[in-house]
Amino acid sequence: MKRIYARSKFWLLLAVLLCAGTLSAQNMLSKQLIIANGGYFESANPTDWVSMQTYSPELKTTKVFDTIYTQSVQDVVINGSKAWVAAEDSIVLYDLNTYQRLAAVADSGLSQLYVYNDQLIVSKQYPLTHDFVQLRNANDLSLIYSVQEVSGEAAGIVVLDDMAYVAVNGGWMGTEGKIAVIDLVNQTYIEEIGLGADAVGIAELIAHEGVIFSVNHTPYGGTQGSISTFIPDMGSTLTTTIEGSVGKGIGLNADGAMLYIVLNNGVASFDTENQQIANASIVPDQGSASWISIASADYDLSMDQFYVNITDYASFGQGKVFSATGDSLSAYELGISPEAAAIQYVADFTFDDIDFFVGEGANTAMLVVDFRDGTEEHTYAWGYRFDGEPTAEQMINDIAAADEALSVNIDGGFLNDIIYDEHSGLAGDPDWWSTWSGSNIVNFQMNMGISEVLTDGAWFGCSYGFTPAPAMPTDPVAAPDLTGVEEEAMASAVYAYPNPAKDHLSIGGIGAEKCRVSLYDMAGRTVLILDDIIEGQSIPLTELQTGAYMMHVESEKAVYQQKIIIK
Repeated sequence: MKRIYARSKFWLLLAVLLCAGTLSAQNMLSKQLIIANGGYFESANPTDWVSMQTYSPELKTTKVFDTIYTQSVQDVVINGSKAWVAAEDSIVLYDLNTYQRLAAVADSGLSQLYVYNDQLIVSKQYPLTHDFVQLRNANDLSLIYSVQEVSGEAAGIVVLDDMAYVAVNGGWMGTEGKIAVIDLVNQTYIEEIGLGADAVGIAELIAHEGVIFSVNHTPYGGTQGSISTFIPDMGSTLTTTIEGSVGKGIGLNADGAMLYIVLNNGVASFDTENQQIANASIVPDQGSASWISIASADYDLSMDQFYVNITDYASFGQGKVFSATGDSLSAYELGISPEAAAIQYVADFTFDDIDFFVGEGANTAMLVVDFRDGTEEHTYAWGYRFDGEPTAEQMINDIAAADEALSVNIDGGFLNDIIYDEHSGLAGDPDWWSTWSGSNIVNFQMNMGISEVLTDGAWFGCSYGFTPAPAMPTDPVAAPDLTGVEEEAMASAVYAYPNPAKDHLSIGGIGAEKCRVSLYDMAGRTVLILDDIIEGQSIPLTELQTGAYMMHVESEKAVYQQKIIIK
């Protein structure tokens, strides 16, 4: 059933919803663009296949990382550090940190993919004649449920409030656009909502703040397409006709005010509140007169730019980067028919997110250690303050001396072992550590080792494992300052200050009591014992070498222990 509200009421409701928030990728960094190249299609004796490629927006580098032995590709979706690819007769799951396959399954009639929690939603098309939507396990790709009630070939998918909304276009002979609704919790079909003949060619669905936009492609031989705006909670729909050749939906800008689409083989913007084309040619026609087409395109929320992938489907593929206003920025080489692409975003971790800082000075650097051991949290970050030109080796040793949970083994300038809490990476058992330099989490590049001299703002990464190949460190979490946690929990308990110390330290929190203070080096040897120490008394340290020590403070009531650093 087609349900349409009066335009004035619809626009008021739409304006309220679109003003409710912005897309979350504003607080993220774009790490890479994953592109699937379909290759040159040959009906017999194929000589090329689907190739998987990555492009780094920061480094402006590309790399082919896998081949799928089939001849076309339909979709790529990314969730966290994983990518799912629909390629003609196969669904393949990749780890984007290692570019290794995690799972693959044979299938047919693939159209679009969507990941929600642990479910992979798959829409289907020709040559299938039924079961046009499937739910699969997102981790092992096993089939969970086939939706038999969907009436025809399906395309784009979005999820709102545990409900999947799937575009139903009925294939090239379809006469109207529909949206199927599926309850993902109970795995049941709910209904199909008709959007009418104006929404024929319904394809991509894009959701924002409770509003679903459908990009309805211009039918073959037609002269117009459309965009439908559907508000599920109100059951209201408005379809706006667009003159020209409407192609793929690209995405929304950060506040949802502009929807980007392929129009007349270029990139256009659609004003979602006023329901009209705002700019018909942000990116101009990429060469339709020479049979060159836009095969796929993405809008990068983090960098505010477009990736436009073009091809003649026979001899070449190329990616182009444009600013949000259409300025040409750069280009990158692709395979033939780059028909599917998606952006991987990662959290924008900064120095402000670090809890554990070591050292003093005007400059800061960050140590990132990735154990790559498959645990939920396996990458940690520490901060380092310094003056002068210390090496990464010095930073690593200073941080290890300050953090009781971290220990390292460096021999002859070579990083052998790192152990932190329950994580460990031991040289040769079974792998080694690679080291990386960068200025954020998305532009790490391998360096020459821990002899690297630190500069202000530098990130130094350590990543365990050369099997199958070294991999840059992944998104870190802040290593907790356990010493600070212990002191906070102790409240008025004993503590040493300053820590790190240089010439002296004092004891606080003992009140009127006298106590014995003992210092032990990290090998357990006693280096200092003083009796009858009182609150605030200065304890000289000039006879001791720099490094880490354990301090024991014994009073009549208790024994306290704390790690201290002498600089």
